[in-house]
Amino acid sequence: MKQVRTSKGIVTKRNIEEAAGKLFGLYGYQGVTMREIAKEAGCSHTLIYMYYKDKEELLRQMASPLLEKLLYRIRQTQKDPALPPVACLQSISHDLVHFCLSQRSMVSILFANPPATSQGGLVIAQESFDHGPCIETLRNELYACIRSAVGCCLPRSEPDTERTFHRLYLFMLHGLVMSYTERNETAPELLERAYPLIDQGIKVLFGGIAPIGARESVG
Repeated sequence: MKQVRTSKGIVTKRNIEEAAGKLFGLYGYQGVTMREIAKEAGCSHTLIYMYYKDKEELLRQMASPLLEKLLYRIRQTQKDPALPPVACLQSISHDLVHFCLSQRSMVSILFANPPATSQGGLVIAQESFDHGPCIETLRNELYACIRSAVGCCLPRSEPDTERTFHRLYLFMLHGLVMSYTERNETAPELLERAYPLIDQGIKVLFGGIAPIGARESVG
């Protein structure tokens, strides 16, 4: 009997998270209530609180498996010996932008206010859930990968220089993502414009801007 209840609980949680993901995608995180999620999932409003204390905890539990997949993709990209450093960072950036624009409710999880000791990372308070690694661990590992990719694009890896470029890169990425998340277009439409922008931003950040029509001295 306990096994039956456990299995039923897993199915119920899966239904709730699928319903929340659908509604968040349609109306945004702020535009959806727990009652609406419960109705979409086909369960009672009181039952949903047996699994999640509030909407924020629901979002964070949903984020864990998605962040695991994102982290895996980024690590696989970094293992590719055929990718030059800048191309590697561009590929990683595409995955990050795709994650944010196709899972817009997750942007607040990926980009939280960094504490003073975060070394340029964006870390939320430590929490552990009943499935998968905690969000803090996944985010720390994710930003460690990003920082490593940024460092590989630099001619020298002095700590201060690497830290500065890591922060500049994150500010650029965050600014681009936030400029698109409130738009009503589909993810493919947004990504078509976002990918070239992030690619160009990385080229400028790590290669500078080549002068256009440099003047020649006139004798």
